[in-house]
Amino acid sequence: MQAILWDMMRADVFLADFVLNKDSSLHRTDESINLYSKVFAIHHITKEEFGKSYSYYKAHPALLKVIMDSLSKPKTEAPTQMIKPLQVD
Repeated sequence: MQAILWDMMRADVFLADFVLNKDSSLHRTDESINLYSKVFAIHHITKEEFGKSYSYYKAHPALLKVIMDSLSKPKTEAPTQMIKPLQVD
C-alpha cells in the first residue's frame, strides 16, 4: 500500500507541475483518474482492490498512520553510503 500511495502522490505532483499548468483545457479529475489507472496497472491491482484496501486502512487509523508517516520521510534517490571512493594501497 505504501508504494502505491507514494506513486499516486508522485502522479499528483507530475500532474500539477508538468501537465495542468501547460494545458488549461485539461480537466484535473479526468487526468488524475488516467494517471491513477496507470499506477494501478504498474502495481497489478484494480481500482476496486485499491479502494477495498484503502477502506481497510481508513477503518484502522493506527495502521494508516504508519503508512502515511513513512511517506512523509524524505526519500533519497541514491544511497550515499554505497558511493565511496576506492582505496588504493
